[in-house]
Amino acid sequence: MGYITTSEGINVGAILFSPVVPVGLTLWYQDRKQRRDAKEWLFRTLMARRQRDSIAPLPVDVEVARALNLVDVVFAGRHKVIRTWHELYDMLCCEPIPMNAQPKYVDLLHEMALDLGYRGLKQTMIGKPYNPRGLDFETAKNAELREEFVRVLKSTSRLMVHERFGPKERFKPGDPAASVVLSDEFDRG
Repeated sequence: MGYITTSEGINVGAILFSPVVPVGLTLWYQDRKQRRDAKEWLFRTLMARRQRDSIAPLPVDVEVARALNLVDVVFAGRHKVIRTWHELYDMLCCEPIPMNAQPKYVDLLHEMALDLGYRGLKQTMIGKPYNPRGLDFETAKNAELREEFVRVLKSTSRLMVHERFGPKERFKPGDPAASVVLSDEFDRG
């Protein structure tokens, strides 16, 4: 009367716990996929930006710095990757950055590749990125332009601003409100 048979108990247990297993597996899979995606993003970011100019031993890029700052978190528990990153970090803290930092950077990418299962990606492949000839020229020209712009701004004694609109005219969004003129001499003539 009040007792449950073994088969009834198994049925009740199956009804109560059957949703728990798939939900648990789904959560486990999602967590694993998020971790894998984070590792992939970090690795791909560093691989895509591994080219360097002829001056710097490593790429100088905000995204590279952001990605490197996440290595400890994203690859937590992956001792070879973390150890290689810490060795590279110690090199990057030197001023100037030693030229042997580039091979260590390649070592880091290789350890990440191995951790992600890219067994066929050799260090020699990682160490020779595609770097079009025009890219170095463009980078050098941009650096030259920045330096010249800074030089002009530093040597300018005044920055004059001329209004383009009269006192009764209103500024409209999208219209330039003023023009800027750089001058070493200010003449109100």
